[in-house]
Amino acid sequence: MSVQVRFMKTMDILGITFKYYSLRESLRLTEQYMKTGPLSTVVCVSKKQLIEAADHAELKEWVEHADLTVFCDPDILETEKNISRTRLKEAENQEYVHEFLKRAVKTRSKIFLLSDSKEQVDLLRETLFGRQGSLNIAGEGVLQGQEETEADSTLVNEINSVAPRVIIARLPFTELCSFVERNRRFINAGLLLGLPQEGILAAEPRGFFKLTGYAYRKIFRHRVKKYNHQEKTE
Repeated sequence: MSVQVRFMKTMDILGITFKYYSLRESLRLTEQYMKTGPLSTVVCVSKKQLIEAADHAELKEWVEHADLTVFCDPDILETEKNISRTRLKEAENQEYVHEFLKRAVKTRSKIFLLSDSKEQVDLLRETLFGRQGSLNIAGEGVLQGQEETEADSTLVNEINSVAPRVIIARLPFTELCSFVERNRRFINAGLLLGLPQEGILAAEPRGFFKLTGYAYRKIFRHRVKKYNHQEKTE
């Protein structure tokens, strides 16, 4: 589908080039993607995912070719110069995801949930209903690993039997990338929204998970500082 883009800038983080839009433009594009196929991908990226993508060429290429990349973590945007406080606040409040869900309710869009276990699907459903109780969850599925199997066909058939406008997937990054690349041309949906397993719409981290979040923040900032220094000296 050809979609007219009005405002866009590019950002380079850890050698990954992103198309970056304002919140308003991101939502406008999203509404167009939801209307028709072929399947468009919207990826909400986390610090952990950026580190993974920087170290794996296939993930890097997949992120760079996503139709829309959304940063819902101010730590990521703070690596760029001249980022306004408004943009940082939008990321901190995860405003894209909240506005996306409001639009899904308004348009009565059928949604298919996808994760890597029944427990995670249940958790994702409960979390989404906690944000927007009127969402039309029309189907749910579990992805069985990142390798191509007969289960792929079964899952794609489950998705297509629902014919959702939107697939909301919360999966390990490599599994999300592999599944979409294997099956994009077979999936009858307008848009896939990929959520990371940490941060976005997650509960307030505590204990071990909070310490893990601090660790990734420290690793991410170190990696960015090291990469930027290398770029300046080359």
